Amino acid sequence: MKKIAKKLMPIPEGYVVLTKESTSVKSQWIEQENIRHFRLAEYADGTTALYRVYHGGDLNHDYESVLVQKLYCLHCGEPLTPDLGSVTGIPDLYNYHCTACGRSIEISKEDY
Repeated sequence: MKKIAKKLMPIPEGYVVLTKESTSVKSQWIEQENIRHFRLAEYADGTTALYRVYHGGDLNHDYESVLVQKLYCLHCGEPLTPDLGSVTGIPDLYNYHCTACGRSIEISKEDY
């Protein structure tokens, strides 16, 4: 059975969209500068999914992107980067690190 979105919302403030970009050498997660091209769909059961908005108004479920919090290091103030899951290679929504000073932070699932 296909889920039907109850409503479409803009990306919430304080969140960014990361998209997986692959080259012949490696793949990496890139922060999307223009989040206007993304929407968050809320389904009747309370779950959400990320959709990409194309020119002309077409919407498609985006399986190659992830919505994460935009967090800053409490020690040095630099942006934090989500850790990648060791098995999946997908950004971990609960574990971040600072590339500037090397500190790590774990977000409680209740805080997310």
